[in-house]
Amino acid sequence: MAELLKNIYSESFLKEFSKHLKNVYSPLNEKKFLQDILSNSWDSLELKQRMRRLAEVMHHHLPKGFEHSQPIICQLTEKVFQGTSQSYSLHYMFIPEFIHLYGLEDLTRSIAAMECVTRFSSCEFAIRPFLISYPDKMLDLCLRWATHKHEMVRRLASEGCRPRLPWGMSVPWIKKHPEKILPILEILKNDSSETVRRSVANNLNDIAKDHPSIVIDILKRWKGMGENTDKLLRHASRTLLKQSNKTALAAFGIKKIKGLQLTQFRVLTKKINLGQTLHFEFEVQVPSASLIRIEYGIDYVKANGKTSRKIFQLSETELKKGTHSFSKKQILKDFTTRKHYAGKHGICLMINGEEMAQASFVLSV
Repeated sequence: MAELLKNIYSESFLKEFSKHLKNVYSPLNEKKFLQDILSNSWDSLELKQRMRRLAEVMHHHLPKGFEHSQPIICQLTEKVFQGTSQSYSLHYMFIPEFIHLYGLEDLTRSIAAMECVTRFSSCEFAIRPFLISYPDKMLDLCLRWATHKHEMVRRLASEGCRPRLPWGMSVPWIKKHPEKILPILEILKNDSSETVRRSVANNLNDIAKDHPSIVIDILKRWKGMGENTDKLLRHASRTLLKQSNKTALAAFGIKKIKGLQLTQFRVLTKKINLGQTLHFEFEVQVPSASLIRIEYGIDYVKANGKTSRKIFQLSETELKKGTHSFSKKQILKDFTTRKHYAGKHGICLMINGEEMAQASFVLSV
């Protein structure tokens, strides 16, 4: 069984961290600091709750007032990560949590803290309330950060401004007016760091979900600028491609193929239980060598009895003329992002954006 993610905050980690904090803030009572963290049902707290607990306990033990605690936070960050290229981004996410909890009224010091901390523990979540409270100032800041010498600060300029940042606080003005952040993405589209370029791609993919025309326009303007930019655009277009957007498909050479046929589509598991594996197979008859993108959609039954389709990519490759066989297995189990419900589920196959065949299976839970 996989180790729970929240257990990254083990007692040994907390002891090590308390020593680091003691090194930069000598009045710290390490024993009491650890007691305050581990008290009050610590074992029952989930990952984000543990991050919040750590930030709150730090606030309790450090000097009151962000003007006094901020220098300690920055010094601590430098001390912990000095001389190492290792990233502790997840372990130390409670430090950005501290900044947004206690620094919101002190913009200047919070900006300095985020610029320091994000190099080692991303401030993509911490920056969100600042974008809400100081939209114009933070937009100007992110433009400046887009040319920063450190790649993780440049990444923050894009990642922090994502319209649909997973697990991040919503920033309504960005979601409604993403054109305001496009100058940031323009600066970063050819960044030397793949980490930064991937953030730009994820940002654009977020925008595509609400404003597809904006991303289509960018796709037309940026396509062909270079190998890295084309790779960025491909990742940025994944939602548009799954939606069978004709312009996006054509941009990557994916088009309807005359004479192509899909045959022998069979669902081998007509009735399955939750936790078991869906299995289907089919053949594709290709009239001439072509780029073939194969996807399948599952119409998941929802709690209200209606269905919602989820698209999965199965393959995208150059196929020679002839008949090609495919088989796919997918386990059906609950995730934090999807709960399964009993009933008749639809399944369809799509080739180059065109729906070619449909079938069904019954799921019991």
